[in-house]
Amino acid sequence: MIIRERHVLVGTDDAPARLMVLWVGATQVALLDLLDAASRPQLMASTAVEAAIVAETWTVDVNPIEVSRAVGRVLSKKEIEVRDELWKLIEPLVTNVPAIFDPVQRGRLISVRVVETKRSRNTIKDKLDRYWRGGMRIAALIPDFASRGPRGSLPALPGGKKRGRPAGPNGEPHVDVTIAIQKAFQRAVDAERKVAKNRFTPQGAYKRFTDIECMMAEEDPDTGEITYVPKPEYRNLPAPSYRQFKWWFDGTNQKERVGRRQKGDALWDKDHRATLDTSAAQTWGPGSRFQIDATILEVALLSRHRAGDIIGKPVLYVVIDVWSRYIVGFYLGLTNASWAGAAMALANCLESKDELLRRHGYDPSKFAWESRHLSAALLADGGELKSHRGDVLASEFNCTVETAAPHRADWKGIVEQRFNMTNVRIGPYAPGHVDISYRGRGAEDYRFSARLTLDDLTEILIGLFLEYNNHHELKNLDLDADVDAARVPKVPLDLWRYGLRTRGEPKSYDHNFFRFAMMASAEVSVTPSGIEFRGRFYSCPELVASGLPAKARDGRRKVTISWDDRIVGEVYWHNPKSPTGYYVCRLTTKSRNAAEQDRSFWELDDADDRRKGEARDRKHDKRGDRSALTHRIEEVVKRAEEAFADGPKRDDGERVRDLRGKRRAEREDDAATEAPPLHDPAPVWSG
Repeated sequence: MIIRERHVLVGTDDAPARLMVLWVGATQVALLDLLDAASRPQLMASTAVEAAIVAETWTVDVNPIEVSRAVGRVLSKKEIEVRDELWKLIEPLVTNVPAIFDPVQRGRLISVRVVETKRSRNTIKDKLDRYWRGGMRIAALIPDFASRGPRGSLPALPGGKKRGRPAGPNGEPHVDVTIAIQKAFQRAVDAERKVAKNRFTPQGAYKRFTDIECMMAEEDPDTGEITYVPKPEYRNLPAPSYRQFKWWFDGTNQKERVGRRQKGDALWDKDHRATLDTSAAQTWGPGSRFQIDATILEVALLSRHRAGDIIGKPVLYVVIDVWSRYIVGFYLGLTNASWAGAAMALANCLESKDELLRRHGYDPSKFAWESRHLSAALLADGGELKSHRGDVLASEFNCTVETAAPHRADWKGIVEQRFNMTNVRIGPYAPGHVDISYRGRGAEDYRFSARLTLDDLTEILIGLFLEYNNHHELKNLDLDADVDAARVPKVPLDLWRYGLRTRGEPKSYDHNFFRFAMMASAEVSVTPSGIEFRGRFYSCPELVASGLPAKARDGRRKVTISWDDRIVGEVYWHNPKSPTGYYVCRLTTKSRNAAEQDRSFWELDDADDRRKGEARDRKHDKRGDRSALTHRIEEVVKRAEEAFADGPKRDDGERVRDLRGKRRAEREDDAATEAPPLHDPAPVWSG
């Protein structure tokens, strides 16, 4: 089959069509018409699809736009909650292929799901359609709150018309929940929270509303007795029902508001945050689950840029496929274990390895490294992935993030074992390797024997990875029955290739788009000089054409950018008009030093700190000189004052008379001393 999931079949100008490929089977293909909003998935024979492509009736768009409104921003807790709830609703359906694509079976499956979830049929059909048309990404289920009205804001309808369900069969009237009533709800909730504290319940808050907010004290003028009667607005109508109160309570997220005030943000986030730690029970083939981890290699390195400088030990990230034990990506650098290093390793998983091999002196035709995919699940330490970027992996790339518990490296035993093997293999050959006795008395400092640079060590590691992938025998690996029956060698590359043929190919994404989606982002100002970020200015032709720098003369404009901390020379302006979702803005000459574009933000921050420290030290060292200068100035002024007092006494009128003439005479008197000859005077000839 020459097409894959998420490819789009595009028709001709005479017969326009745009069909998304939802599923590819051995004999059938599931297609969805993107031009018809009312269409549903249809199964089509694979031979018919191939014939249409060969006849050029349809062309294949292999890389449709992968940009969504969620890229580059942190999702709110409510957005994550709604998205995960909708995914849980439709997950059993979308994973039941190919039955879900058959109209008859799809109707039966939805009917069963309606009974299981108590959700309406139309709701389930709508979420399925949104998921499919959104590129079969969980991100498509993110609610679009921006297009809705303000949450909890409900102005009264004209004529006193009530919102919500109609009155019951008994004809009991209901009051409309106006803005004034919502404010009364809020007062009741706040008061109940203060009184009940940790025993707060919505029922208690509603009771306080009906007893306090809806009632008023009335004194009998004859007896002085106090009675409580409904307020005027509730004398002809009952108070809002508990159902109406609960609708407002849930819709305005009062549970979180009250909970945060009772427990504090730290405890609330710990106990009630959205959880990404979901895990598949088992791996079914290549790309079902990757493991990623970082370690510090026990090898001291030299600088690539300053000969002889020792830069310490590097950090290695390795990503490995659990099913085949195939190493699918890595990153070696000086960045401490962080999201930046993890993102680079994951980006390397999607990158074609041919250019990487050529860059480090290996012939791709002789050394096979075939992975350029992303997994369905990723097991990692919590530190790097407990951020909104970890959520981007799940939302944008359908990669479920699983985090290992603290101090449980055995949960990632597969990748951990590769680290042990790597250090053992490198040790005998790498100068600067940390010897087991380096702390002993009289032992040589391993750092002084360092000879390798980061590029040298990368070349060595690539060789080790190639040897492991292509030749290492996994003697203790338990094979699936079909793999064992096919007599597949227990070698990662052979297992990987067999899995691709029989279990299907993992999903793949554009390498550059993945890097963009994983970058840090922020809202920054546009000035007449361009985008200002960290004291530097960036621009591009598209930014100038947009007119934002010119408009900024009347007041700064805000835009969203992403950036890579390792690259100062460019930032990425988020713009939906670009096919990639961003425009590259480069450092302008107005910035403090345009030569900085080849450096990292880390280097610049270190340089700025160093310059500030040096300036502070110079200021401290020059305190004596500044004090001496101050005293010298005071002495000069004092001497001038004394000279003036001892001089001839003349009235002020005479002193300012004929200033031009006095200035001319002074200039002529100073001429000889202001312009001395450029050479020594000629000696007098005494012949």
